[in-house]
Parts: sequence; C-alpha cells; structure tokens
Amino acid sequence: MKRVLTILFAAMLLAACNGPSKEEARRHLAQEAKAGNEEMKKQDFTQATVCTGITFENDNLYYNYTIDERYTNMSVFRNNREKLKKDIETAVATAAGIQAIIKSLKILDGKMIYTYRGSISNDTVCIIVDME
Repeated sequence: MKRVLTILFAAMLLAACNGPSKEEARRHLAQEAKAGNEEMKKQDFTQATVCTGITFENDNLYYNYTIDERYTNMSVFRNNREKLKKDIETAVATAAGIQAIIKSLKILDGKMIYTYRGSISNDTVCIIVDME
C-alpha cells in the first residue's frame, strides 16, 4: 500500500510539473479568439478605431484593428507607438480574466500582437505586448 501511494504521489508531482500541455493551451487560445470575435459583433462600428478580428495563428494571439483615416492619420499611431504600447500593456496587466490567456501564451512561448491598419493607406503598425 505504501508503494502504491508513493507511485501515485510521484505521478501527481510529475503531472503538476508538466502543467497544461501545449495542445491544451492552443485549444484555450483558439476558444478565446472565437469568443472574442463573437463579442465583437456587439461593438459600435462608428468609432475611429474598430477591432476587426481576433485570430490565433502560429501560437500567437492577434488583435486586428482598422483605423478610420477620415478621423486620424496613421502617422499619429506610428509617432505615439511607445505610449500606445505602454497603454496596451497596462490594460492587459489589469484586465479581468486575461491572466489565463497570458499563461497559455507563455506555455507556447507565444505573443500577444496588436495590429493597426489604416483604412485608406493600408499602412500598418504592429505592437507586441510584453507579458512579464
């Protein structure tokens, strides 16, 4: 009996050390992207910045935005890139429920990437979030 308990304890420790698998993390992030896209259907599309989709590709989570260039120029985004990055990182760090997403991305060594594309120029600004 003692040997059986020792084997069970060792198996539990091994499972705890391994944590969630990469496949579980991928499944989780794909579900989060799908849920985010469903939530986007409810958003107001009259704003200057609109999220046009969330995708999970190559172990990275992409938040894709279109910037309505009738209201602002892409150079504003480019020139303020560092401030925008800090604002996104602050929002990510304080958002409720985001920690599970960050954990899954870390398991995969994945990144959270925000892509802003101009509606007229098609110019793109990408921001990779530091999740430390």
